[in-house]
Amino acid sequence: MQIDSKLSELLESHGISGWDGAEAPALADATIVNVRAFIQALPPWVPDPEFAVDPDDGAVSIEWHGGPARVFSVSVGLTDRLACAGIDGTASWHGVVHFETGNLPDFVLQSIQRILA
Repeated sequence: MQIDSKLSELLESHGISGWDGAEAPALADATIVNVRAFIQALPPWVPDPEFAVDPDDGAVSIEWHGGPARVFSVSVGLTDRLACAGIDGTASWHGVVHFETGNLPDFVLQSIQRILA
C-alpha cells in the first residue's frame, strides 16, 4: 500500500531527534500508529493525502489539496486530539476534535468534502 510506504519513509527520515538539523523531536512510533488508525478510518472516496512532520512537536500533518487556495490539514500526534484547519478559496476555518479509533469526526469529513467540491 502506498500510504504505508509513505509513513515508513517518514519514520525513517524523521525517527531521530534533530532530523531538521536543529532540535526537532523524533517522530514517535505511537504517532505513526495514530496516523495509520486515522487513515484507516477514512472512507474509500477520500483521496490519498500528503504528509509532513512538524519540527516543533513531532506531530504528522495530513493534508488534502483541492486546487488553488483549497487545503484542509489535520495534525495527528500522540493523543486523540486532532487540530484541523482549512481554506476553500473564500473562507477559512479551524477546530480541534477528538478521534476515537474507527470513528472519524464529522468535522473532518465535511472539511475534506468542502475543499474537494
